[in-house]
Amino acid sequence: GAYAPAQSVTREMEARIVRAVVAPTIAGMAREGTVFRGALFVGLMIDNDVVRVLEFNVRFGDPETVVIVPMYGGSWFQLLNASARGDLRGVTSHTVKGACVCVVMTAHGYPDAPRKGDAIHGVEGALNVLHAGTARRDDGALVTSGGRVLAVYAKGETMAEARTRVYADVVRIQWDGEHHRTDIG
Repeated sequence: GAYAPAQSVTREMEARIVRAVVAPTIAGMAREGTVFRGALFVGLMIDNDVVRVLEFNVRFGDPETVVIVPMYGGSWFQLLNASARGDLRGVTSHTVKGACVCVVMTAHGYPDAPRKGDAIHGVEGALNVLHAGTARRDDGALVTSGGRVLAVYAKGETMAEARTRVYADVVRIQWDGEHHRTDIG
């Protein structure tokens, strides 16, 4: 799962991350002749103000993007188009007030050997559900078809409200062997 905003990332911490991780990465790529344009996802672990890089992706991270998209107050087209062109001048953006929490619901056996074909019940009553590992049987039933089955998310004015809303939807959705974390947000 994921949540936004990340309470541990203050403006000072963000500046430190840009200075210590992002800027040197972009500069290093440019020195090697690989000028970067697009989305650079930097997966970090922050523990006691120590920043560690877990991964870099040239795509948006999942499930992190599920909570970032509703919190972005600018035009996604303007941002992505400008990023692809390599010129962010003129892009205006802001963060939307509030919080967003996403809980990933997984299949029995995830991550090693996720079971497929378990009937999923209760999705119809949930407000914000993104399908990742689902399929339809010939009879029309919604079933599991991968490890990360659903990403359920909710916004709220506070983190507590978003968390309450998302877990209210998560408990409505059921299938044999379903698993999810209970500590997101």
